[in-house]
Amino acid sequence: MLATPESGCGLSAPLGMAEFALFPSERQQVATAFRSWLARHAIFGRYRVTDARYPEAWLNDRRILRLSDAAHRLFVTALAWAASNRTDGFIDGGDLALLQSVDESRVGELVASGLWSEAPGGWRIVAFDRTQTTRAQLEGLDHKRHKNRERQARQRAHKKDFSEAAAENVSRVTSGVTTDVTQRQGKDRQGQAITERPLLDTDENCHDEVFLPHVG
Repeated sequence: MLATPESGCGLSAPLGMAEFALFPSERQQVATAFRSWLARHAIFGRYRVTDARYPEAWLNDRRILRLSDAAHRLFVTALAWAASNRTDGFIDGGDLALLQSVDESRVGELVASGLWSEAPGGWRIVAFDRTQTTRAQLEGLDHKRHKNRERQARQRAHKKDFSEAAAENVSRVTSGVTTDVTQRQGKDRQGQAITERPLLDTDENCHDEVFLPHVG
């Protein structure tokens, strides 16, 4: 499976899983082209991945096994290009020159093998719709991801509002309890002062009424 990332979210690049399907002479060139594509399409260091799949059946497909190295390289690179750009397997004649490290003269070999077919303005990968994810399917996945992000954002906002409201209620209750306790303590101290003052007056009165014996 050859992964071709598109700008968006998430990064998964199982390029190594596809390299077993490439001829040894192709591996370094495809890996270099893949890294170059990543560098050009990086947005805030995040990517959305589209997989260009290399089915197991192709490993034993005589049409592919009989291809020259250059034709096979063109086939695999164009497959990744079509998946990444969501062309549903169409290779525009003007885009052929944009594919890195390929021999454009090998197009005829791919058409003769039946892997490509001629189409107005370019060529079409014959088995693309049976082996790859179509543009409509990818757009459906994008829409689903967008809806999921919106739903998660609403859930986070609701959770935040609920937490803030709960914290405000706790603060209000705590403030009310503190005020009530303070007021009660103040009243208790006032009551204690009023109760103790007559006792002191009684002691003073008692002291004033003490008669000392008369001397003389």
